Amino acid sequence: MRLTIAALAACLACAAAGAQEQPTYRLKRDTPSAGTLLRSTGATSTMPFDKPYAALTPAQQASLKAQYESMGPGDEPPYPAQGTRHIWQALIKAGDRYDEHGVVSIVVDVDATGTATRATVLKAPGKQLATYMSMILLKERYKSALCGGAACSQQFRFDAGWVDG
Repeated sequence: MRLTIAALAACLACAAAGAQEQPTYRLKRDTPSAGTLLRSTGATSTMPFDKPYAALTPAQQASLKAQYESMGPGDEPPYPAQGTRHIWQALIKAGDRYDEHGVVSIVVDVDATGTATRATVLKAPGKQLATYMSMILLKERYKSALCGGAACSQQFRFDAGWVDG
């Protein structure tokens, strides 16, 4: 059975933002499934995997900002500095390696310099995956959040879930 990761937070934000059709981005697995040369989709999202926050479209930025309680025009959430591709690739590999598939939700405290200071696992299918993904997210470099145009501390939330593909 082939598994696909879906970005739950992005889907929820997309639904909340309205019925505007957003493209779906796909991240292929590094290696093909047994018996084929084709690499299957490992993750899907309404956000591109390889773009930093500044390269996202205004609609994509608004979708991310909608996940936060209150963000004004000069506010921005923290976001992985190089995009999310390698985080998702790590999740795909770790899920398969540890055979732990299910909802993953981790909140990362990011300081005003873009450094992760703490990761809190809200939900994970197993301890090994939770520990591994926490380490990945803590090592990540982030674009710092902006509060009224000035760098500030804020949380970045990583949400993912496994669904049949």
